[in-house]
Amino acid sequence: MANSKSMQNITNRKGFTLMEMVIAMSIFLIFLTAVFNTFITITDTQRKANLNRESVAEVRELISLITDETKDKALDYSCYTDAICSNGFDGRNETDTIALISKNGLERTVIKKRFNEEKNIYELTNYTQTRPTLSQAWLAPAAETPMHSENLKLQRALFLVTPNEDPFANTLEAAENTAIQYQPNLHIILNVQRKETEGETDPNPIVVETSLSSRIYNSF
Repeated sequence: MANSKSMQNITNRKGFTLMEMVIAMSIFLIFLTAVFNTFITITDTQRKANLNRESVAEVRELISLITDETKDKALDYSCYTDAICSNGFDGRNETDTIALISKNGLERTVIKKRFNEEKNIYELTNYTQTRPTLSQAWLAPAAETPMHSENLKLQRALFLVTPNEDPFANTLEAAENTAIQYQPNLHIILNVQRKETEGETDPNPIVVETSLSSRIYNSF
């Protein structure tokens, strides 16, 4: 008799129907998909943020390198009249070349920007020139050295020099031109392409901008 009642209790217990199992599994899968997509989005965002931080760190190091050169050297306006800085200013303040000369006038650092049409980015290089005496010509420079890695994508590189004429030139014309009688200033603007937009133009690049003034007043 007891066994009969026990068997009846087991028989009367209700389990999940197939429909209930399907609904429960569907809800679980929807929840799991949402969690997975959120995880992927957060991971990808974190990865891009880390890559962008690396780009910002490198461009700041690049600016720091130019800043250190500017502190100990003066803008060499004579460079813009020869083949080294052949683009000159052409009546404007923008230039493709930054020429910095040492205190004694025997060493010159030349920084150049070039547009790489194949990669659609700007590249910065530099080299150093020397000369035995002030009256002698500059010796041929060594090979140009890249100033940044290939990972740094410069979408824009702007060099502005003011004034665009040498205010320290030993000429009557320079002395009478009050428009250029102030300390030379170098203004640099670099637009860095974000990593998530590689292969296309970044509508919101990382912009790094700085103004530098030479502490050297000599004119050679």
